[in-house]
Amino acid sequence: MRSPTFGLIHEYRRLRPQVLHLDLYRLKPRESEGLGLRELLRVSGCVFLIEWPEAAQALLPKDRLELSFAHVPNGGRRLRLRALGPRSRRLTAAF
Repeated sequence: MRSPTFGLIHEYRRLRPQVLHLDLYRLKPRESEGLGLRELLRVSGCVFLIEWPEAAQALLPKDRLELSFAHVPNGGRRLRLRALGPRSRRLTAAF
């Protein structure tokens, strides 16, 4: 089994819609422009799961869902879902 964080981009080919997992942990913000991330993030009909999105913050769509995890004292984790934009708010309302 390959680690999804081994490379910068991992494509889940069997999923529809197409899902791309981007791990930007090692990326500096100034490097994101030269890697073609702007063009990649414009791919229509694709779901992007982005870890460490701070490196590409300026390139991210304004209307998006953000998920974050936080550790809680009992050893568990808290999930936070934030909708940024009208389409994202409609998607969260469906939950």
